[in-house]
Amino acid sequence: MKIRYKIFFCLLLSLFTLSCNKWVDVKPTDRLGEDQLFVDPAGYTKAINGVYVEMANTALYGQEMTTGAVDVLAQYYVLTSSTHRYFDHTTFVYTSGKVKPTFDNAWKKAYELIANCNVIIEKCGDAPSQKLPEPYYGIIKGEAIALRAFLHHAPSFWSYLQRGE
Repeated sequence: MKIRYKIFFCLLLSLFTLSCNKWVDVKPTDRLGEDQLFVDPAGYTKAINGVYVEMANTALYGQEMTTGAVDVLAQYYVLTSSTHRYFDHTTFVYTSGKVKPTFDNAWKKAYELIANCNVIIEKCGDAPSQKLPEPYYGIIKGEAIALRAFLHHAPSFWSYLQRGE
């Protein structure tokens, strides 16, 4: 009787461990791959729009590089409490555990977006194509190049501050 239970258990276990190719190949519904995105001008526009949306992240222009750390470094605010989140920013202690992540996150997010711009520029190619005809080619590629240049330059003031210039 024990042998039957063992055989039944092994058969049952083998049924659960079998997989179907359809189940394994699950594609996320909220993400598009390069092969799906860069097939027409609308896809290129979505890619550029994604860069603009991510620029609103709090590490960049959603907070820190507009009304957060930048305003504190410009001394628009007088912070007297040493427990305030930006107190070390006002005292220019850039190696502090509160200040360093601000700079690191700004650079990290900026370089993620620069990489996205590089992919868009690469997919645009050197000349208009069937996927990206002339009216759209110049606009999309131009915006991607401009965004890349902007993101390269924008966080550079952090490095000048760290060097004391």
